[in-house]
Amino acid sequence: MSKEKFQVPLPSEEIMQQQIQKIVKEGVKPKESFLTFIKSMYKQIGLRHLFSNRAGYVFTLFTVIILLSTYIFSANKAIYKVEDLYAFIFLFSPIVFLVFSLYTYMTKVMNTTFEVEMTCKYNVFQIIAFRMLTFSVLSIFINTIAILLMAMFYEQIDFMRAFMISTTGLFLFSILFLYSFMRRHSFLTMITAVVVWFIGNLVFNAINKELHTGVLIQLPLFVYGFVFICTAFLYVRFLNRLIHYKQKEGAY
Repeated sequence: MSKEKFQVPLPSEEIMQQQIQKIVKEGVKPKESFLTFIKSMYKQIGLRHLFSNRAGYVFTLFTVIILLSTYIFSANKAIYKVEDLYAFIFLFSPIVFLVFSLYTYMTKVMNTTFEVEMTCKYNVFQIIAFRMLTFSVLSIFINTIAILLMAMFYEQIDFMRAFMISTTGLFLFSILFLYSFMRRHSFLTMITAVVVWFIGNLVFNAINKELHTGVLIQLPLFVYGFVFICTAFLYVRFLNRLIHYKQKEGAY
């Protein structure tokens, strides 16, 4: 008996292209934008679980506020010059962000479930990115209140200039901190970034105080606004890279 030949009709080029597009659409998910990702994380997890150790954060916050308030408001107003106050605001503007970020990282690393959490839908670095964004917003809010109180206590302070100095300093430090963290995930690396920020500012002020304070006092506000927008944009970009961290490849 002769074997019967079966012929399978090939689909047309149009049908093949449609099927290819369908497979790609269903198999390859588009990369979420930063705001969409943050919003999705907030809805699915909620602040209650994102900040589970709220007592620790509250205690840390009050400790920082008390220490800084004691230093600023307990001394005689006459001993502080306006340039020294602006330098202090710039130097310590990221303190809330810094303390909370270090506290978050330390608790995560010391947690024995670190490796397990890296396999979850939202890994450790994505949680840290969300918290850092929240810390920066909280820092701006707390710094604004602190500047208002300082402006009431020290009449020579211009609130708008102090506010722009504070926010600019906050985002400059945040970029330095995030860059160091993303280069190498270690506590020592982050401490190095902190040392560079504080020692760098103090050394600059000691070497050329006129230039250091002159920039803070004389720089036009619109320049501060431009720097603020640029640094905020870079900060969000760094956070976006952090939330898309790939554990297997170890890259962003």
